[in-house]
Amino acid sequence: MSPNARGCAGCGARREGRQWFRPPGLDGLDLAGDDDFYYDEFVAKEFGRSVAGTPVPWRKVFWAVVAAITLVAFTFLAFLIHA
Repeated sequence: MSPNARGCAGCGARREGRQWFRPPGLDGLDLAGDDDFYYDEFVAKEFGRSVAGTPVPWRKVFWAVVAAITLVAFTFLAFLIHA
């Protein structure tokens, strides 16, 4: 969009001076169905498990142990090289 544009063709906003004004229909989201949205159900559907009470997957534990061993090994090697 040009910095000198008077309005936006995409959203319908218009500019007067240095201020932008949105059309009255876009002044709030008011999304339908917000009241019946359940976050835990959404997470279970999207990721296959719920947030609360989920045990730590073994893959994360494995990579955390690998990272810790690698850090200890590099620290040990750094002390050997400088000793």
